[in-house]
Amino acid sequence: MAVKNFADSPVGEQPIFAVRHKIRLSPNDLDTSFNCKRGYWISEVKGWLPTMLKIRDLEFSNQTTEDLYCEPKLFGLLMHRLLELGLENPFEKNQPPVLPLPKTFENKNTNDLLDPKLVEDVLLEEGISLSAEGFDKTRAVMMKERLIHLAKLVNQGLIGKFSLGQTYHNRTPEGLRTELPFFFKHKIDLNETYRLGFTIHGFKKLAEVTGVEVSFDGRADLVLAFRDANERGLLQVVDLKTTGCRGDFNQDNPNEGSALQVIQGDPLSKYPQTSAEEKILRKHKLQLTLYSLALEAIESDKPEPERREILPPAILIAASGRCVELTKEEFETTKRDLLLHLEWIAKLSAEPSVVEEPNSCSASDGQQCFTCNAIDSIIETEINSISDQR
Repeated sequence: MAVKNFADSPVGEQPIFAVRHKIRLSPNDLDTSFNCKRGYWISEVKGWLPTMLKIRDLEFSNQTTEDLYCEPKLFGLLMHRLLELGLENPFEKNQPPVLPLPKTFENKNTNDLLDPKLVEDVLLEEGISLSAEGFDKTRAVMMKERLIHLAKLVNQGLIGKFSLGQTYHNRTPEGLRTELPFFFKHKIDLNETYRLGFTIHGFKKLAEVTGVEVSFDGRADLVLAFRDANERGLLQVVDLKTTGCRGDFNQDNPNEGSALQVIQGDPLSKYPQTSAEEKILRKHKLQLTLYSLALEAIESDKPEPERREILPPAILIAASGRCVELTKEEFETTKRDLLLHLEWIAKLSAEPSVVEEPNSCSASDGQQCFTCNAIDSIIETEINSISDQR
């Protein structure tokens, strides 16, 4: 008896299997892909990575003041580490907590943010030593001075006040923990979505993608536990950003330095007071909201009476020491934006060919983002090249 091979079956007779996809994304990429869907689509469908597009704009110049500091990623890592080791934990100052807290919120951290020895140790962990010579010595000295100055700003700001156990905005700190690890999964069901393949008969359905599971893992920089006047237990995610802390930072005159150094109004207010503060909060709102949803998932595993409410997330701006957060309305809107964006990413993952290329994006000032500008420039160059050949 002859055995009928699947490959020999007529196209119409071949079975369509149901599958579910799993994809893993970086929290850091969420806002970039949301603010410029076209750039994300291009990278997924065409393989044009934004980092590759930037090569075309590289310029070689003389040394600048930014060169005297380590590169941005390492600079941020150093400030994160200093915060992790030096920020005081207020756990013992407002006992007892209104709801039980994990042991990780009870670590006894003293206020060592301004300890020069701790700053030197943090630098040494990354091979930056004050015992070096020449340029390396100059860089180490400047890095130490800058980190100590930023630590002073944080210490004087809202996070510094909370770490000392002080009450602000109807929030009494009960404890904190740094570098909270999380793993977050979101399942998206899809309808009538098929993985397509090309044959001599044209496109055919290879499989039906019934759903996509999107997962994230990472660490939240800081999580604060509070209680309010009504004895409600609260949690808040705070993400540290060191934008504007290197070459454009002016330690002597903040008004002539980075835009994020400028403080208007009450320095301890919890909402943005300048356009620069609004911009950085808006730039990272999906990432912040993802961290908060991960925190909600952790709390949902607890018995209901022990669950804490999740406050809108915040950014700690190292350049000023200011801590600014989303409003409740912005938080709810961003939750919806995030879930819709994950659904779009899921459809693109399931079958890229059925998702149309998004339009070119525009930044808030009406200008194209770098990626869209680079894409349009490349396309225009190719079109002109073809025209010239004709």
